[in-house]
Amino acid sequence: LQDTMSTSPPPPPPPPPGGPSPTAARVPISDVATGFTAGDLVDPCNGAEPQRITVTVRKRPLSRSEVSRGQPDIIDAEKDNGWVTVVEPRTRVDLTKEVCEHPFRFDDAFPDTCGNASVYASSVAKLIPGVFTGGRSTVFAFGQTGSGKTHTLMGPNGGVLDPNAAAALAAFDGSAGLPQSLCDDLGIYALAARDIFAQVEWMKRNQRPLATLGKDGVLGAGDRAVAAAGEVEVWVGLFEIYRDKLYDLLNDRAIVRCLEDGKAKVCVVGLHEAKVKSADELLRLVIDGQQNRSVGATGANETSSRSHAVLQIVLRESEAAVA
Repeated sequence: LQDTMSTSPPPPPPPPPGGPSPTAARVPISDVATGFTAGDLVDPCNGAEPQRITVTVRKRPLSRSEVSRGQPDIIDAEKDNGWVTVVEPRTRVDLTKEVCEHPFRFDDAFPDTCGNASVYASSVAKLIPGVFTGGRSTVFAFGQTGSGKTHTLMGPNGGVLDPNAAAALAAFDGSAGLPQSLCDDLGIYALAARDIFAQVEWMKRNQRPLATLGKDGVLGAGDRAVAAAGEVEVWVGLFEIYRDKLYDLLNDRAIVRCLEDGKAKVCVVGLHEAKVKSADELLRLVIDGQQNRSVGATGANETSSRSHAVLQIVLRESEAAVA
């Protein structure tokens, strides 16, 4: 142990109290083509490590109008260390200029050079295995109008793919990664759906059933569902919260209710769910549902959504498969 420690390089020094130096060299970040392979997939009966709540920040690039007005870029986001620095130009009472830096630390941060594939791989992909072991995974996207929420969740083109890309996504089974060009055009919804269906196909090939958690939260042999191979189904619901009411976006904006059952579990009563068989089908369903959202014009976006939308993906075993 002493020999190993003596020959190992010293750990890097911690960031300075004032945050990262604005003059430090910047390493360009490029997207990585993410895709499930056999080594990434998990056996639901073996469980998955629990994940804690994490907060990540993504920087958006300057808009064309901001560039035309000559507005400076005052945000610096550091990938891999989570530092976000806000540079604030100031004018003192004696009219001299100064720059004040405000550093913030998050679990992760993404500069405007990062694409959706990189954001997904670092922040959301690790949540997928948990839903196959009886757990629940939740992702919130917060940001003001025009900050890039739709770009991140739906993709650069609002989820609309060209025919070749849609065919590749529909045929994806996890046996090989998707092309980099396709990953760059996908949003978080499509990337998560891709990995979910890759896991479902892997379970089908390896005859693995869904697993459920016991009362103590631990996965045990007695808690494993008895099911035939390949009977895992993916169901999707989509609703919006607008002016204290819930509207089903997949059922002509029918009003649904959010209630609590006898086990203190929150349920959306009356929500229509649709069964989907591929990531491409899920994405097209979401695009259709988004057309029913409440929108309004703002100074930053002419078709800004005036509501909170919730996409719900549920894994179930078909009734014929349960013993």
